[in-house]
Amino acid sequence: KYTGKSRQRRGGGVRDRCRTVNRDQTEIRYNRTDSLPWRVWSPYTERNPVWVNLSNDFRELPDGRILVTTEDGGMRQAAILPPAGQRDAIPVTPADQVVHSVETVSEDGTKLYYSGYADTGLERHLYSIPLDSKGAPASPERITKAGKTWDVRISPDRQTFVGTSSSPDHPPQTGLYRIDGTLLGWIEENALDAHHPYAPYK
Repeated sequence: KYTGKSRQRRGGGVRDRCRTVNRDQTEIRYNRTDSLPWRVWSPYTERNPVWVNLSNDFRELPDGRILVTTEDGGMRQAAILPPAGQRDAIPVTPADQVVHSVETVSEDGTKLYYSGYADTGLERHLYSIPLDSKGAPASPERITKAGKTWDVRISPDRQTFVGTSSSPDHPPQTGLYRIDGTLLGWIEENALDAHHPYAPYK
């Protein structure tokens, strides 16, 4: 086995949380360790007889819980690993909607921002969804404009993002946006005007 990613935490006696993957990449274990006495255990394990996909979505929430994405249900979902001793991950996003990647979590740990395909498999968008909804996962809120597919990079302060979008009738555009999707200004508008090389094909 090898270590895929780790998160260190000093408080509460917990020293480290790490993800280990077996050599065949058919099993991911999400492990916890503590210092006194030193021990390692795995509150959650994802298995697939053929292959498990790795991601960079493994991160710790402010309250110490771990947010991951998993394909246990057939499509990639965001989920929270419960306290030690419980085995089932708690779904955050609906089971019938594909998560592409976790983008960030709000500073207070109550809201997840992620890229995915909640509306249609043809368009990737930025969505937000509560992390502490009771019962079944809440419905996500789409932030980016429909009719395009998006690639986003959220700023460290979580207040803005750079978004690049494109559609069948418009080449890629890149702009700076507020976290609610409001356009602040173009980085590359790539306006499809009379001087654009694509203009004859509009």
